[in-house]
Amino acid sequence: MTAPPIRLVVLLQDLEFGGTQRYALQLLQHLDRDRFAPELWVLRGGTDWSPDGVKIVRLSGARRVGPVALTRLAWRLCRQRPDVLYTLTVVPNIWGRLFAGLLGVPVVSGYRSLHPRQHEWLLHRFSARIIANAAALKEQLASCSGIVPDQITVVPNAVDTDFFAPGGVKSPEPLVVCVARRVPEKDLPTLVEAIRLTPNARLEIIGDGPQSLSTTPNVTLLPAMADVRAHLQRAWVFALSSASEASPNVILEAMASGLPVVATRVGGIPELVADGETGLLVPPRDPSALSAALRALLHDEPLRRKLGEAGRRRVLAEFSVTRMARATEQVLREVAQRGSNWTTTTDGRLPLEIPLGTATGPDRIEERGRFRPDRSYRRVGTPTLTVFLPDAECATGTAVVVCPGGAYAGVSIDREGYEVARWLASVGVAGIVLKYRLTHPIEDAARAMEIVRQRAGEWHLNSQRIGLMGFSAGGHIAAATPSAFHVLVYPVISMEVGLTHRGMRRQLLGRRPTAEQVARYSMERHVTAQMPPTLLVHARDDDVAPVGNSTCYAEALRRAGVPHELLLYERGGHGFGVSGEWPSRCIAWLKAQGFLPVS
Repeated sequence: MTAPPIRLVVLLQDLEFGGTQRYALQLLQHLDRDRFAPELWVLRGGTDWSPDGVKIVRLSGARRVGPVALTRLAWRLCRQRPDVLYTLTVVPNIWGRLFAGLLGVPVVSGYRSLHPRQHEWLLHRFSARIIANAAALKEQLASCSGIVPDQITVVPNAVDTDFFAPGGVKSPEPLVVCVARRVPEKDLPTLVEAIRLTPNARLEIIGDGPQSLSTTPNVTLLPAMADVRAHLQRAWVFALSSASEASPNVILEAMASGLPVVATRVGGIPELVADGETGLLVPPRDPSALSAALRALLHDEPLRRKLGEAGRRRVLAEFSVTRMARATEQVLREVAQRGSNWTTTTDGRLPLEIPLGTATGPDRIEERGRFRPDRSYRRVGTPTLTVFLPDAECATGTAVVVCPGGAYAGVSIDREGYEVARWLASVGVAGIVLKYRLTHPIEDAARAMEIVRQRAGEWHLNSQRIGLMGFSAGGHIAAATPSAFHVLVYPVISMEVGLTHRGMRRQLLGRRPTAEQVARYSMERHVTAQMPPTLLVHARDDDVAPVGNSTCYAEALRRAGVPHELLLYERGGHGFGVSGEWPSRCIAWLKAQGFLPVS
């Protein structure tokens, strides 16, 4: 099963030569068409790029973005209302966010330049998420623009490793190639001076721009071009002398072509070039250091080959177009599903959903997440199981029914449900999320366990390895429900005043519960030797569900002789979900108890 295709609009200023334009077209051509229905909207003219298989809407053919293009943009957004608008380059990041924000269209905006002058300090509030192509840019956004880091996701640049590949015949004389616009931030005069200091070296600079350069016979200026592969394949070394830089895609193109790189240690370049492993990094505005690095490579063929081959391997492993497209898709999906009643698996599929009973009315969802889905079911008309099965090659046969928390006033379906199930599936465990009725939670959990056992064969599960994991109020549900094992994360165990969560107790037992009701639903009073092995996770500074819930339950398990482990953390508060180190400790515990294979 797949989720409905997400109607995506990518908004660019133009289709002139540029790294952002190349990135946008690569993304559009590699998006999964089963899950995305994309269009490219362009605000003004420019025909350097002519992409195939992409629907293009040109809002204007003018040389500048004017009132006509902006009026058409606002009109189209109002009429078509895409599921997500992805804005790239400066003018789209200003006007696209402004119009879409006013119209209520979710926006993802791209941040791919150190100083884009797009009023980020003001307009970031219209972005559901921001995608930066380097960690250095994320750090700058957070420190200079006051943007919450959680709003920003880093998706590195990518390169088509089939298109850019080693090959061709090298120049008979030492050749250095640079692909860059002739603008001050690229500091090309420093590169020209470095070549003057490097005997016998030749330099080709490919790119347009307003800056004039004083050239010499061994420096050739070439215009910008769509395909620079022939020049890269002839080169011995690729060089970039930027004084200010974000994350230049040309470095990845050079590495994919098997070239060692000499570049300045600025912006996001150190995230691309591993100094001494795939190239050499030098200080900016230092022609002597740049020349020394060039000489070291031009005079040492084995070193050039070693660094070039290592660069190619790194690009294949970390900077492929497929990897970039999948990471971007994940951000777009998260933005599209905020506030909705659907979710996806890690690979974008719609998980299997099984009703546990007859619907008694519509569900009601409250979206609490600012940047990522954090939905809470405030009313559950139909209890369900949502099944996240692991890939067959890593499946272990173990399953966990996940009971989210919510103080019996809601079901925190994302942070303590779907996110947990995706993590479990990634480690070979079937994660099965229970959306329970707030009035009958324990009955729904029992029914869930019954259904999972019935369908264990169909889902290739070992019926003796089906456990329960509960968070907060979900821990109370899990502790009350028999299973092969229990994992209770900051659980509310007791209904006793001083231990319990007052709101949860009131939701479950009313304002004036009897002593019999308190005793019946205080799980520490019902521990027997037949209880399953239990892992408890809690933070001492939890001010919602006091840590005494876990410590008193652990003591009851100890007295009954039940195998258990208590993981206590000094800090963490309440509601941390699957963050921190406890998930890896949980996997180790499951292996030690025999519920997961050791290998």
